[in-house]
Amino acid sequence: MILKTIKHYASVYQTFLSTCIAESLTYRLNFTLIFIMDLIFAISILSPGKFMIDVIGKIGVWDEPHLMFFLCFMICLDQFHMFIVSANFWEFSVLIRSGGLDYILLRPLGSIFNIFFRYQHLGSLVNFVFVFPVLVKYGMILNFSLSQWIMLPIMLLLALILMVTIDILFCTLMFWMVDGTGINFFRMQLQDMSRQPDFVYKYFVRKIFTFVIPALMIGSYPVKFLFDFNEYHLMVIMVSLILILILLLSYIWKKGLIKYESASS
Repeated sequence: MILKTIKHYASVYQTFLSTCIAESLTYRLNFTLIFIMDLIFAISILSPGKFMIDVIGKIGVWDEPHLMFFLCFMICLDQFHMFIVSANFWEFSVLIRSGGLDYILLRPLGSIFNIFFRYQHLGSLVNFVFVFPVLVKYGMILNFSLSQWIMLPIMLLLALILMVTIDILFCTLMFWMVDGTGINFFRMQLQDMSRQPDFVYKYFVRKIFTFVIPALMIGSYPVKFLFDFNEYHLMVIMVSLILILILLLSYIWKKGLIKYESASS
């Protein structure tokens, strides 16, 4: 039964992706602009980081290879985030205001899957091809072992799950607020925070944005674990938090659907 459900959702997602590819090939200028935007974004993250580490030598306990690996890790994570879910967060408040959410809720699919995994930015995935080799370069400079390379995609996946879960949790507030502009910009600010190592923030700020709103956990915990497997407690904390947030999301989502009043009725 579980395997059949997985195959069903995979088939639906394949259809979503096929539509996205067809649209990207049709509107080539939009596809090109997204690609250029993501490329400029990557440069805007890496260049200041490289300049800063060249000037001061170290940031906390990290030297250049450690910091640049972290920044590349976060850019790769952002590329996956942009490709898989990013566009859907901006569509959600429109669905609530217009009543378009009604038709989605009637479909025989999980509403969260149907809403937040419907649209993809193919240009962001293409840009990943340019960023990942830089990540590999700094991993080689750090003399990554085979086990570290094996754990790298797993850490990227865990970081992506945490980031997407936090994003969807905040989006559930749109059921009560209707207009999601402020929420979406708040999400983006949290993503900006997560692109810096957690130790650059002062104690109080670091604790708030690690355990209350766990934005700093998204990148710092997986990368610290990759650098030192003795930090396995970070992964225990992260996985536990992901499970808690998923349960919380399920609860709040059901409350939000009860609160939802169709704009088309």
